Parts: sequence; C-alpha cells; structure tokens
Amino acid sequence: MPIYAGLADEISDSSDNVPNIWKCIGCTPSQVGTQMSLEEQEKELNDLWGKKILRQGNFPQEVKDSQEAIELADPSLTQKIYLVAEGGQIPLSIAPRDQDRDPRLAITWKGDGILSTLLSASPGPTTGFLQIIAWDSQKQKFNYYELNNDNNWSWAGDSSHARQPQFMGKGCFDCHHNGSVIMKELKHPWNNWQSQLATIDLSVLPEMVAQDPNLSQLIGADVLEQDIEGGVSQYYNAWLDSHVSEDLTTVTEVPEILRHLTTTTSVNFESNFENVGALGSVVTPPKNFFLFDDVLSQVTGDIFGDAGYNFPNTIGFNSNQFRQSIESKGFTLRQCRRIDNTNECAAGTVDYEQKGTTFHPFFIPVPSNEDTFVITNLWNGNFQIIRNNQRKNITFISDKFAAAVLMVDFQNPLFSTVRSSLQSYGEKLDTATINDQGVSNIPALFVAEIEATVKNQPPCSEQNLDSCTAEQQFLHTWNLPDATWKTEVNQRVQSYLDAVAQEITNGSGLSDYVDLSISRRRQFATIQPISNLFEFSLLLPQSNLPATAPLLRMQSDGKVEPVN
Repeated sequence: MPIYAGLADEISDSSDNVPNIWKCIGCTPSQVGTQMSLEEQEKELNDLWGKKILRQGNFPQEVKDSQEAIELADPSLTQKIYLVAEGGQIPLSIAPRDQDRDPRLAITWKGDGILSTLLSASPGPTTGFLQIIAWDSQKQKFNYYELNNDNNWSWAGDSSHARQPQFMGKGCFDCHHNGSVIMKELKHPWNNWQSQLATIDLSVLPEMVAQDPNLSQLIGADVLEQDIEGGVSQYYNAWLDSHVSEDLTTVTEVPEILRHLTTTTSVNFESNFENVGALGSVVTPPKNFFLFDDVLSQVTGDIFGDAGYNFPNTIGFNSNQFRQSIESKGFTLRQCRRIDNTNECAAGTVDYEQKGTTFHPFFIPVPSNEDTFVITNLWNGNFQIIRNNQRKNITFISDKFAAAVLMVDFQNPLFSTVRSSLQSYGEKLDTATINDQGVSNIPALFVAEIEATVKNQPPCSEQNLDSCTAEQQFLHTWNLPDATWKTEVNQRVQSYLDAVAQEITNGSGLSDYVDLSISRRRQFATIQPISNLFEFSLLLPQSNLPATAPLLRMQSDGKVEPVN
C-alpha cells in the first residue's frame, strides 16, 4: 500500500487492536496518509461516525451499509434523503439515460435540533465516492471523512484545518472553505435539486441508478436548506465563541473574523424564481446580484427589519428580450471536461449540449450564507456567550462599521478587489479588547489604521466615490453623523438602484447585466479556492463571449465597465 507523506506524518506503528483508521488531511481519495494511533483516535474522533462506528471496527463500504451503521449507532436520529443533479432537467431528446447527469445523494441525520451527520455519495448499486461530515460536540467542530481508493476510511481533518494555509482548498476543504457544511444553492428555487419547485425525473437517470431505494424516499431541498443553515449556525456560534477569551475581555484572531466582512470567503447561487419553461413576462434577477442585500438591508434598516431602500419594480428583464439576449450570446449547457480555472470545455470532450441557460435562468454566484451569518452576528449585539453559567451579549462591531465596509464598492458584492484590500488593516489587529458592556474596540483600532493611511493619499471627489480609494470610501460612510448615517447611506443605495432601473428601461442594461453575469461566473471559475465549487460543467452555461474579454464591474451609476 503506498504511503503519501506530503501532507501527513510518517506512518506510525499500529497494533492489531487499533482500528484501521487513516489520517490524510488535504489529500485526494487516491492518497493514503498515515494510520491513526489509538491516542489520536480518542482525541480527534468523538463524533457519531468516528466514535460509534469507525472506532468500533465497523468500516461501511457503501451508502446502504453506512445508513445501517448510523441507525444502529443512534436510532433516535432522523434521516432525510435529498438528490441533486446538474443534468437533472436535461431531457432524453438531448442525452440518453446512460449519459452522465452528475447525480449525487445528500443524506442528513439530526437529533435535538443538531445536525449530527451528513453523507454525500453517488446513487446506485455501488458508489463512486463516499464522504461523511459529522459534528464533534467535544471539539465543537465538524470532522471530515472519506473512503479512499483502497477502501479504507480516512479522517480528512476537522473544521479548524480548513483555514490553515497548508490545507486551504485541499482535500475536503476544496469546497468547505471555512470548515462548515455547505449547499451551493441554499435558497429557492434550488436550481439543480429535487425540490418543491422541480422534480428530477428518474427516467432520465441510468436504470441501475434510478432503482436505488433511496431515490424513492426523496424530500425537497427546502428542508435541506434548513438542515444546512442549522449546521452553519451550530458551527459558527461555536467558532465565534472560541474567539472570545474566557474572561470576556479579549477578541482573538481578529483578522479571521473580519475576513467574512471584507472579502468573499465563499459563494452561494441564486436565480430567477420561475423556470425557463414557465417564465412570466419578466425575468427578475436576485437582489444580491446588485448589492449585498441580505446584510445591507438589515444593517441600514429600521428596528422592524425593513430596509431603508426599495428595489424599483422595473428592475427586471423583459422575458422575450432576455431570451434574445442569451441566444445572441450563445448560452449553452455542455457536459464536458472543463479546462481548469475556466468555464470552457477541453477540446473533444463534449458529451452532449443543450442550447440556452439553466433550468432557472439568471443563475449567478452571490455572497455566501456563511459570510452573511458571521457578519450579522458581529454587529447585531445578540451574540450570546455563556461563561460560568452567566450569559453576556457581545458586540464585535457596530452596524455603522459594517455599513462603512460594505459600502466600499458596494455595487460589486462579490470578488471586489477594492473592498478586499481593507483586509490588510484587519491583518494588523490580531487582538481587540471588550469593555464591560460587551462591546469590542475593533472599529476604533481599524479606523485608526485607515486614518493614518489616508493622510498620505491625494483627496478625491466625494461626488464620484467610485474613483476614491477603498480607505476614502470607507471613511466617507464612517464620518457621517451618527444621527443621519443610515438615511444618507440609504439615499446613496436608492440612487444606485434607480439608476439600474433606468438603464434597464432606457439604456443597455439588459445586455450589459447579462454580460456582467457572465463575468461574475468567470470570476467564480477562476478565483481559488472558490473555483473548486465548480465541480461539474453543467452547473453554469457557457457563452460565445471570448475568454479573453475583460472582466466587468458595476458602477454606482448603474453602468457596467471593464475592471481596471
């Protein structure tokens, strides 16, 4: 048996009474790693899968065996089964049922409101891969497991490894960038999932796959959304708690916390609600395409949670014009082997193709649920920590501080190099203090660093904030009067949204915004490690825009321009 030592220690001695569990953090299934000692297993593997199954010498090899093992280990857990397939809506007239449509099972087990275990595998009589994520309540982290190519189970690390430079984007953390459970299509209409809005016809899948008994027990992705959001909550609540000292006086690893606010750590996907076969008169792009609405609407909203700005009804595309636009731009779904870091097929690898776009059109990457969850819990003052049987609310940052960061290049909610440049100031902080009211001084430390830099920058026109530096844009919001900053920020956002509506009604908005959606997809396919989420070519349509075309960005006047 080969030993891979690049990301693991030298192989350790093992005795006959030590369960044959391997450690291979950041590895591919073809790599082996090292056998775990009994001491390592007892320290690291205290979730249901590790402690009650693998450590007992039970090594399931198929999905059915895994289900039976979990049922035996804890009969109180509730099992739910889901199906996703990027080619699930491709008809037999395009591809016969023996063609690959990339179907995968997701199975969850929950108990007492806790996401205990999540299994991912391909359906059918035998599975091509088998992965398990299980919650370790002792560590307050998820453990990751894979069945490797030698049919041995490997511990692939826990949530904490995802953020370590030597493991980022590798192994299980190629997709689980922050160490949490994920679902790319977390919001309706769940474009590629069996859901309340779409059924994956089993007759388009290979017959042996369609006969998998699990496929007769499928439930909708709307329930999986709740499972995943619950898992995200239980992980990040513990993660944020771990960044507050035992005596509640210090915030540790401040850069890691602020990274969720200043950068794009991961993405989700959203789309128009109606599917291509049932479009009404208007295709309505997701709000998060135009700005980070999920957070900004709350940060700048009133005490009732209502946003201080409105999306005009005219922010939508005429369906016929939209169809003409994507046809002229050559939108096509292709099953192929993609060229790395592109949305292009390698020559001679196309198995089949379907003209047009995804089942739910205007399917685009948007800010992630993970970033949304962290940011919300940083500023709203409701994050509770229990120490010595006493609860205390912690406010890491103010709503005004969150808005000041998010309003930097706000019209580009994803992949903004301007806004992400602010992370360099977060990197200088390391730790912050918490006062008796539970409020940290992160904003004060951050602002002091920025103000020192701005002194050496030439002034810019606040009438054209797009031309200002990230630091100047930040201070523009931060220096607004406390009594009126929300009003002024909302007016700025409203002016932008009105300009977008105007571009759609009287300008070239539809064509330009379709081009911008292509550009955002290209960025998604290119930026590591986020591009690892692009697992299957059918996820996104390809277009006839040349791969060498410049990337695009939105301006605050609603116009689209090339990235400088």
